Amino acid sequence: MIEITEIACPLKHGGTEQGCIETCTRETLRLLGCARADIARVTLHRKSIDARKKSNVHFTLTARVELAPACDEAAALEHVGARDRRRVRIIEVDEPSFCAIRPQRQPHAGERPVVVGAGCAGLFAALTLSEAGLAPILIEMGDDARRRTKRLSASTPPVSSIWNRTSSLDWVGRAPSPTANSTQAPRTPCIAL
Repeated sequence: MIEITEIACPLKHGGTEQGCIETCTRETLRLLGCARADIARVTLHRKSIDARKKSNVHFTLTARVELAPACDEAAALEHVGARDRRRVRIIEVDEPSFCAIRPQRQPHAGERPVVVGAGCAGLFAALTLSEAGLAPILIEMGDDARRRTKRLSASTPPVSSIWNRTSSLDWVGRAPSPTANSTQAPRTPCIAL
């Protein structure tokens, strides 16, 4: 099987899976220099949006191509130009793009994996472990969302005014420490690694 990456697809053609497959087929014909009859099947493997340039927002596709039994994949790759060689490769059919976690053994009672931090990586790790049937424990330091919002709006200067002024956070500092007559102890900031 041949995999072709970085196929640019205009937004008007990429709205449907069929439109994406047609774009991938055209790109396959162009890159491999083969006839349509030489292609047994084209499947859409990945689809993402490239919005790095405001004037050129488009889909970026990855296709997997099965050639007809009479066609040799290695010979087909010889037609690929030098500029496009890094985008085209032969892959094994059962090569997974993401391996699901399969526990080596069933955990003992009370034995559960621990994920520290509820950021993007922590939530994804917890989701993956949960899908594997391992019931993870997710630990997050810090206040709930309502208390964090209240604490940030009380900071000096307010975070919202800093963020809105430049569209980026250009002031880094600690929230005001508790006053002498406050009973709340200062919190240690949580750093996700």
